[in-house]
Amino acid sequence: MKFLIVQGEPASPKAWIPDLAPPLACQVATSLSEGILALNKTHFDGVITDLAALEDTSHSFREIFQRTQSPECLLLLGLSQTDEVSASVLSDGIDGCINLPFQKPTFQNWAHSLHSQNDELIQHRAELIQQDEEIATLIAMSDIITSNLEFIPLLAAIAQQTSKALDAERTSIFMYEAKEGRLQAAYAEGLGPYSISIPATHGVVGYVATKREMVNVVNAYQDKHFYNEIDHGTGYTTHTILCTPLISPIGDLIGVVQCLNKRDGAFTKTDERILSLLSPLFAVSIENALLFRDLQEEVKHNEEMTVEKIQSERLAIVGRMARSVTRDIAGPMEEIVDAAARLGRENITDLERDETSQAIEHIVDHLVGLAQQLLDFSRERIELTRDTFDIKVFAGMVKWYFDNQDLTVETTKQIADTDREIHVDADKINEALVGLANVMDHFEPISRRLIIDLNETGIQLTFSNLSIDTIEKIMYLVSDPFANMGEEQTVSFKMAVAERVIAAHNGSIIEGQHQNLIIQIPDHLDEP
Repeated sequence: MKFLIVQGEPASPKAWIPDLAPPLACQVATSLSEGILALNKTHFDGVITDLAALEDTSHSFREIFQRTQSPECLLLLGLSQTDEVSASVLSDGIDGCINLPFQKPTFQNWAHSLHSQNDELIQHRAELIQQDEEIATLIAMSDIITSNLEFIPLLAAIAQQTSKALDAERTSIFMYEAKEGRLQAAYAEGLGPYSISIPATHGVVGYVATKREMVNVVNAYQDKHFYNEIDHGTGYTTHTILCTPLISPIGDLIGVVQCLNKRDGAFTKTDERILSLLSPLFAVSIENALLFRDLQEEVKHNEEMTVEKIQSERLAIVGRMARSVTRDIAGPMEEIVDAAARLGRENITDLERDETSQAIEHIVDHLVGLAQQLLDFSRERIELTRDTFDIKVFAGMVKWYFDNQDLTVETTKQIADTDREIHVDADKINEALVGLANVMDHFEPISRRLIIDLNETGIQLTFSNLSIDTIEKIMYLVSDPFANMGEEQTVSFKMAVAERVIAAHNGSIIEGQHQNLIIQIPDHLDEP
């Protein structure tokens, strides 16, 4: 570190010039003009001056200091015991005071401490720059996800942007074909779509697909998993590889992303972190694109069959829903970017860091849940994961699901006294109930109650305090969720999912007396 000592008025050199050991260095200016000249020529880590320089009426010393030195350079005031300092001098950009005469050990310890703090500051600044780059990458990828739903253009955009973000020569997207037991390069930069097909156990991509974990290869031809036949067939030479699996929200293997040949050395830990952040979003967007492609094909087929015209229209609606769900990712992605920016602040507290990290996890869970709901609905039947619950326990789970909503959940004395059990997929039932409540809030945003009771066949859940108009609209959607094109797509979607989940449990949604809506679910559901 280098310090400048400026003596604005004559003083004993012994008071001002400490004998410093490397890496500390000291330059002394014995006049104000000499100090100004030094500031214009050299960048310092610290400048120590006396009152004469700071009380200069022309203010040239302060102005030149601020103009020529970096914000990290400290301006310190050297004071003897007899000096009197005005408050205006101390309040105008002074970072601290040092007692004169200099005591070598004291000054050297202080300077070393400052040197360490400066190193930490440089490291922290580098980390902030790295975080800014990662945030910029997330923003770019969110634009891809929200603007592409066609399958091959989406893969091409993902590959190109991933190569750009990681400074790789090429990126390939391999899709896993379970029936054939192969990995098909649906898009490979430099080769195009569907240019490579290998057994799902071959090569680094096969190893990643099997182990479902990221692999960073520094020297491809020395790696035992490397499959050099692809290089021989394409004429390309692979040196370094960064490869990660694409896993769906429900844990299925979709494919593998493989980046080849980082332009400057090997792939870094930062590259690994960026790719691990992006891969779940890639998986969701690719699944939505596949779903949309399948829906388009089915719509095209149904349009050729007059008997199935209505079904064709409904599939087209679901296709638009898939596009809408993909666009809905933009808002949460912006929230993730904002949260990441908050994590990068220098003055963030541990509590704020924990809260922000939890917020990011909540947003990601929301995105995964949104995609999973759409995938579930696209299937012809709901897949249930049923367990047996004490009915009192199940009622408690319902209360927990509605804990943060403007709805009061109550249980009757029969629930408290019963020892009966219920055989259901509790998560799907509760999600269906929350969806129904959201539909009610869409039509009529008021506080209401959900009463949990028993009947002869099972459990009965009653939403109370509904208007006649709201009940009529909901029952209309129960009969045909997509019949009313005037409603928002998300309303129809939530209603359709809720009705299908309840029907899969052999349950029903009926209109009750006294402006109530009743959901009936039997104790047990026979296995199909």
